Amino acid sequence: MNQQVVIRAANKSDGHELTHLTNQMGYPSSESTVFNILEKVIGQPDQQVFVAQINDTVVGYVHLVVTHNRPAASVAEIAAMVVHESFRGRGVGSALLRQSRNWGEDKGIGSIRIRSRIIRESAYGFFEHHGFGHLKTQQIFIQNL
Repeated sequence: MNQQVVIRAANKSDGHELTHLTNQMGYPSSESTVFNILEKVIGQPDQQVFVAQINDTVVGYVHLVVTHNRPAASVAEIAAMVVHESFRGRGVGSALLRQSRNWGEDKGIGSIRIRSRIIRESAYGFFEHHGFGHLKTQQIFIQNL
């Protein structure tokens, strides 16, 4: 049976499913944290969360954030993207990337960037297949406030 992937903007009621997906990606999160993030993000002009559904079940999401850190061009950064492990290889990630590109183009953004952890080597080929090129390898430092 061919299952169609439907992409739509996330809403607050998606918090439970997004929590499960975020935890599956390896970032422990509580429902209250995810609901709070959704509440802050929804309706912001420089952020968007899209969910992927198959048969009315949320099976993936992408969170986009526009950064204005270069004088010449803004960049749409994929802050998070995950597809439920049982639905990988079915076009869900591809559909999310297509929607991400469409969103960025509609906003006049010149490029989309995604950062992928070293431990996610299996994702590199997926991104390259979709036209992403390797830009650089870097270290990220953090200071808690």
